Amino acid sequence: MKQIAPNWAYLNEDGMPQVDSIMTMQDFWSGPYFRYVQKKVSREQLFDLTVAKEAKERFDREKPFGN
Repeated sequence: MKQIAPNWAYLNEDGMPQVDSIMTMQDFWSGPYFRYVQKKVSREQLFDLTVAKEAKERFDREKPFGN
């Protein structure tokens, strides 16, 4: 997974990574034509979205930029 991680540049406006897209990337890079990912991992192993969810809740609640 470390070899394909540099391609995860895009984040949603709410700070959440594109989990479904990244999981699809893992499938592609571990498929029959490419073997960059030797052992696939579950989304639970790969992502802990707790911090991003808490940050979004705090921004929504406090509106630090006046929006």
